[in-house]
Amino acid sequence: MGDRITTMSGALALIFEFYKHCLDTLERKNAGYADVETSKDVLANFRQESARHGISKLQLSNIYRGKHDRSWDTFVRKGSTSDKPWRILKDRVNYALLEYLICLEEGAFTVDEVMADIGEDA
Repeated sequence: MGDRITTMSGALALIFEFYKHCLDTLERKNAGYADVETSKDVLANFRQESARHGISKLQLSNIYRGKHDRSWDTFVRKGSTSDKPWRILKDRVNYALLEYLICLEEGAFTVDEVMADIGEDA
């Protein structure tokens, strides 16, 4: 495993593999939350729950993601947690991706802005 992590190509292969796993999980879980069979709206859960609580979709996502952030903090501090650490990381990645979509939808930034951000400090 060490050689795969110490070279950029090996590290990227591991990252892409994990990212694919994250996306597969996002798609599977989203089907249950978003009722994609009828609405096709991947943010349906965020729309409904944020409206019900009178908060923005981004605030709601931040609350949901907070559970995973706290679990990760526990793992970092104690070396163990009630869930598998890779599941926590996967959920944190997926919430970041959902928050990206929410930000795009709410006009916080555009895809063009994001894709143009390729400078040295990006």
